[in-house]
Amino acid sequence: MDSLELLIKEYSNKLPADKKSVIMEKLNLIKNNRNYFSTESINDRFAKQEKLMESLNSDIRQRWRSYKHGFEDKFVSNSEHFDKNLSFWAQDMLQANKEALSKEGKAYVDGFVGNKDNTKGLYRELVEILSNSLNPEEKSVLNNALNKTEKRLRYANKQECYSYFDKKRDLVLGSAPTDIVTAGIGLTAGGIALAIADNKDDKISKLFTGVLPAIFGIGTNIALTTMLFSGTKGLLTGIVAGGVMSLFGSKIDKARLMAKKQKETSIQMQDTESKFDKKA
Repeated sequence: MDSLELLIKEYSNKLPADKKSVIMEKLNLIKNNRNYFSTESINDRFAKQEKLMESLNSDIRQRWRSYKHGFEDKFVSNSEHFDKNLSFWAQDMLQANKEALSKEGKAYVDGFVGNKDNTKGLYRELVEILSNSLNPEEKSVLNNALNKTEKRLRYANKQECYSYFDKKRDLVLGSAPTDIVTAGIGLTAGGIALAIADNKDDKISKLFTGVLPAIFGIGTNIALTTMLFSGTKGLLTGIVAGGVMSLFGSKIDKARLMAKKQKETSIQMQDTESKFDKKA
């Protein structure tokens, strides 16, 4: 936003005094409305999200007790489903609040950069005023700056009001320990597989087809967690990444074994030829 506004001020020097005055008035209006994007405002939104989740665990327990009341001996499959998928349940409970936060953020972003419906946006109005006085290269630079600002603002709104919200919900429910345990189990299983392998070739095969894909999948999951992806998205993406890596590993291992077999066959043929030459 700062970079775009500096560029607008620079290009406004090309305008007549009356149009430049309009530019400065709109920039002052923008300055007075930028509080939503301040660090203090961001922290307030995070605090509001945490307040919404303050009683999440007790709310889920209360809903669970109400749900299963009178059904202790029936609908066991449904009970197990809700008991094992509380993250999805909590997501449903908090969806309205998350949507409200995101809608508020989108309204502010639209007010600055516009949308495809009926809001032009303050920055876009300024760019249109300037465009008639700029050469093609300057227009391109200004429009690129506007597009970059829009992309950053929409990304920030998504991260703050969606991704952070989902990750905070997962942490409140305890998915972080689960993520760590999942990673530990995966690495332990890989270590056991290597330990019980029959020979060196078997160890290398298990490394390519099992251990490395597991590490890659876990690494992907952890990376997505740090990028504020929710636990479910990170886990599913990690599984897919591990599966793709396993396919590549299997192909590499087959190529390795084939090359080794060809080499052994070549050595055997050379030994046979050598023995035949000696006899001759």
